[in-house]
Amino acid sequence: MVLIKARKKMDINQITAILILKRKEKRPDIIYLIKHWESMQISDGERVNLCQYLESLNLMRNERITPDGERAIKSGDVMIPESGVYNLFYVQDAVFGKEPCVFILPQ
Repeated sequence: MVLIKARKKMDINQITAILILKRKEKRPDIIYLIKHWESMQISDGERVNLCQYLESLNLMRNERITPDGERAIKSGDVMIPESGVYNLFYVQDAVFGKEPCVFILPQ
């Protein structure tokens, strides 16, 4: 094994921003709702609220499961929106390729 040490000075830039991010989470409760929403014994008002919630997560559209909903059922992962103030740190250097290297941390 060869260990190589190198040093290079780089500028780290920071931006503070209000963002809406999506976090991938295992949500068996939401997966259950997607799979069984049609057969659930709930009132019309509750059904409307449930459909609106699943639509806000892009899991249903017009009372039909979306491709994102199908992927969520298969994987068990749901993209949950999260908003807040975040610090974005980025470095633009050839070491990282053409795209900047970005780190996002909550403030």
